[in-house]
Amino acid sequence: MGLAGELEVDTELKTSADKFYKVFSNQVHHVPNASDKVHAIEVHEGDWETAGSIKVWKYTIDGETEEFKEKVTENDEGGGMVKVTLVYEKFKEDDDPPHKFLNYVADIIRDVDAHIINI
Repeated sequence: MGLAGELEVDTELKTSADKFYKVFSNQVHHVPNASDKVHAIEVHEGDWETAGSIKVWKYTIDGETEEFKEKVTENDEGGGMVKVTLVYEKFKEDDDPPHKFLNYVADIIRDVDAHIINI
């Protein structure tokens, strides 16, 4: 059994939080149009629109194609910030935390934010 961990990062938005949440909650299948880092997104559990549904993202990082599962939840605090929480499990205690993945997701958020501003 691996060792569980959690990393978080806050990313400031230039667009409105409502517009951004709309994209990530029920239009996330359009994210590959906004970021060349993402190849495809598919529903794993639930649907495209319901908070708590799980989607599988296919992406390439450091030349390797990988997948992660994502679940969007609402935050009533509002404001122009996106909080990303990366829950992970290490195989060995001396494995490094996956900071590159957290930074990668923050980059995708900035790509989508810029795309929303330009449409």
